Amino acid sequence: MKHLLTSFVLVFSVSAFANIDEGSVINIEPKAERVEASRACFSELQKLGCGHPKEDAEHFRTCMSEVYTSLDSGCQTIMKRLYGK
Repeated sequence: MKHLLTSFVLVFSVSAFANIDEGSVINIEPKAERVEASRACFSELQKLGCGHPKEDAEHFRTCMSEVYTSLDSGCQTIMKRLYGK
């Protein structure tokens, strides 16, 4: 009886971990719309003279804070989530 109970616990615990892992992977992948919105936002910031954060992160943040109010609300939300105020 002990062996049967141990076997059931082992099978159900492995199954539970498999379901948890699968659920977390689905939530990590961003939707295509969000990716496109983020790319458009970074392109807009490059056009405004901020460059790319990989090139000069300090200049990018300074420039972004200066032009923040001229960005559309979606881009403002994205930048606020990524870099804060």
